[in-house]
Amino acid sequence: MGIWTVLWGHNKDSNEVLKQKFLEALNLKGEFGKGIYRCIEEKAMVGCLILGFCKELIIPRIKNIQTSKVKTAFKGKAGNKGSVLIWFELDDTSIVMSNCHLESGQKNT
Repeated sequence: MGIWTVLWGHNKDSNEVLKQKFLEALNLKGEFGKGIYRCIEEKAMVGCLILGFCKELIIPRIKNIQTSKVKTAFKGKAGNKGSVLIWFELDDTSIVMSNCHLESGQKNT
């Protein structure tokens, strides 16, 4: 992984392939019940990817979808550590999903 990827990018092509593979698996007949699954939102940051999937029938009940990412490496400048989030409301319930890759161990101060 190059320094420019850590600071500014993520691999959009790989993320799209992964998303399509998940959709194919979710939409196999009989695997997860009747209905078609869709990706309602996604957020990526270097080594973190979060994908939000739901049945097509539920999409009208979802509102206020938002995403965020928080970079924590190099004083918030690099995205190789941090978190990606999706939050939304389903009917009257707020739901937050997070994927994070944080620093391990203890810092010497």
